[in-house]
Amino acid sequence: MKLCTWQKKGFSLTDATQKIDSINCSIYYVQHKNKFERLWKQLGTNQFIWCYSTKEDAVCSASTLVYKNHTLWELYIPEDEIFHAICSIAWSRILSNCRCCPPLQLRWAWQRADLSKASKVEEEFHQFWDSKKEEELWDILFSLDGIVTPCSTPLVRYPLNEKWISGVLVIE
Repeated sequence: MKLCTWQKKGFSLTDATQKIDSINCSIYYVQHKNKFERLWKQLGTNQFIWCYSTKEDAVCSASTLVYKNHTLWELYIPEDEIFHAICSIAWSRILSNCRCCPPLQLRWAWQRADLSKASKVEEEFHQFWDSKKEEELWDILFSLDGIVTPCSTPLVRYPLNEKWISGVLVIE
């Protein structure tokens, strides 16, 4: 499966002697330490790579997140090596406890299907997510049976096999 991941420049995706600690310095971790620790406890590890299921999602996220001094890597991960897939929308709401926009690709699909119904579908999307309490979001977070582009975040155990790294897509 073709995936992408942003990592700090100089970070080795394959070095088993390194530990993933870059998230500990991020603003998200500082603001939501208990939520990350709960996620790690539920997954049984914090040694995994956060991925995007499409290059477009990764590049779109880069426009809203701070990725200075980062590299966007393209990966080819065997499906049976994907450690977990979490619901991106549930994770965003767990962290921010606010409305998030439907993923851009979903909005485009709704608009292509029928422009007159796009705003109604988006309203129903928000009604569904607004009705969920945090504990329900944690249940939804782990409810995916597989990768649902663009609504899921694939997680891959660290370190990666060198054969899975296709190359560098973007250096910021």
